[in-house]
Amino acid sequence: MLNYTETIKDLPNGEQKSIIKVIERYSASYVAKDLFVDCYLRQLSYLKTHKMPWTIEEVEKAFKSKDFFKDLRDCGSWLNFRYYITPQKTKLHTANFCKRDKLCLPCAVRRAYKQQLKFMAIIESDNTLLNKDWYYLVLPIKHNKSESYETVMARVIALRKKITQSMRDSRKGKSSNFWSSFNGGMYSQEVTHSSNGWNVHLNLIVNAPQGTKIELKTIKNRRGQLSYQSEDLRSFMMKTCDSEMHNIQKIKDNTKLRDEIVEVLKYSLKFSALTQQQLFEVFVKSVSVRLFGTFGNLWGKGLDSVALEGDEILDGAFEELIFIRAFGVSPEYKLHKRYMNEDSLDGQF
Repeated sequence: MLNYTETIKDLPNGEQKSIIKVIERYSASYVAKDLFVDCYLRQLSYLKTHKMPWTIEEVEKAFKSKDFFKDLRDCGSWLNFRYYITPQKTKLHTANFCKRDKLCLPCAVRRAYKQQLKFMAIIESDNTLLNKDWYYLVLPIKHNKSESYETVMARVIALRKKITQSMRDSRKGKSSNFWSSFNGGMYSQEVTHSSNGWNVHLNLIVNAPQGTKIELKTIKNRRGQLSYQSEDLRSFMMKTCDSEMHNIQKIKDNTKLRDEIVEVLKYSLKFSALTQQQLFEVFVKSVSVRLFGTFGNLWGKGLDSVALEGDEILDGAFEELIFIRAFGVSPEYKLHKRYMNEDSLDGQF
């Protein structure tokens, strides 16, 4: 790595450290994207003589873009930061992202972060939502190590559809159950893998009219930790997916809502808990599966999609920092700086 600190040595020491920290965070990843090319070719070769969890047709469908692996390899290799003078702040302005957040950790983290910001902006600007009672729920799904990823994921999708259908039916007066009290929310389907096989569970943030009475009881789990459960939700889970496992808690202070939102919006795939082949399998088999979505009074507010490029623009003078990573036998890193003042910005941005 080149000593790019030389290019910003005239800045205050604290700001140098801040800029370097930001750049290293965006350029670092423990998902070795260059391995995916070999992984893809290896799977195609293996399919000719062995039985795999997916077919050649599924693999080809998953990789519609002719530049798929080039995009993965080049993701984050060009980063345009802006160091704003007043207030002192470093922001990533533009970059080349692969946008494959089911495979790429940096894109998954960035998408979750931008969704969180967007969600809070919507909540804080809408008093009807801000004054709701909010709840965070975790709904694990029964599974065992002999079951395939598709089998476990199908159970989660079926449960999620039952929940949203229950809310719609209750609004029309067709049915009444645990979900009848809620107006809407958002979900993420979280995927991990362990010695007990594929574990896919549902995370939800839901809201109800202020003052809605939800009966909760406190219990201790097998580890001795306290959790909150609902008898009505347990009954619904047993009837829907033959499982009584769940955890529900009321977010008593809306200022803490942001923390719980992070739990739902953070990347759905546990990259550190999946091998390269498992990650590859999830991607191939989840091309058409939404791992995040909204329903009820949060549906249609634009939370389902965010643009990975371009952060919000701050006013004032800035210094532009271009970070370029050239792929090869030994990657090289270069940082270039261009001074700009307020006069030079007029009419340009």
